[in-house]
Amino acid sequence: ELHGYDFPMQTTLHDYNWDYLEYDEMWNLYYKGDKKYKIRRGIDVSEFQGEIDWDEVKKAGYDFVFVRAGHRMFESGDLITDSRAVKNMRQAKKAGLDVGVYVFSQAVSESEAREEAQLCLDVIKKSGVEITLPVVFDPEIQTEYIARINYISGEQFTDNAVAFCKKIEKAGFTPAIYTNCSTETDILDMSRLDNAVIWYADYGIIPESPYRFTFWQYSNTGWVEGIPEGMTDLNVWFVEREKE
Repeated sequence: ELHGYDFPMQTTLHDYNWDYLEYDEMWNLYYKGDKKYKIRRGIDVSEFQGEIDWDEVKKAGYDFVFVRAGHRMFESGDLITDSRAVKNMRQAKKAGLDVGVYVFSQAVSESEAREEAQLCLDVIKKSGVEITLPVVFDPEIQTEYIARINYISGEQFTDNAVAFCKKIEKAGFTPAIYTNCSTETDILDMSRLDNAVIWYADYGIIPESPYRFTFWQYSNTGWVEGIPEGMTDLNVWFVEREKE
């Protein structure tokens, strides 16, 4: 009733306290006063952000980044490596940011999900970067495009996520799933993903989901020093203080 959605109680709930949440006039998010959690600031980028001055990004107060390793085409299903993935990973790491990677998925089968996981692993290996953040499966239903992922069942959607996570975990990395409110309530079986890190996207002032998440993408219209070409997604990372 609080959120206006039906949330099946099928996974762990978060314990963040939104009374500690504040924004400034530049839409920077703050989370102050919680004795259990603090936040770190981050972004996610792809080749669309163009040439990035990572030293300027670091100076602007950003501590981490998820770099797109690649994407699968909406209709053809072709899997393509991001042209700037390796460069972004190397330069972000050199500037002192924690680095993770993600793949924009249109997988319609477990085998395609594993193929996307392999693309991430190949990009990590090629970069030579020791990543310190998860490897993320980012499957997104599209409302403005004819996208192959729009037509698979929730069960298949979940099967694909599980297959991706298993391959990433087997390779020695931490897997994660990118979700939003409607994906959690209407598509994914969250009970099967209880061991995966969750990167949650929600552009409201307060997140709607009661489910646990570690990373929150709270804006897709950020302007970041060092990134001159267009807007950038803004994220926060909830870190347990005793685990700092």
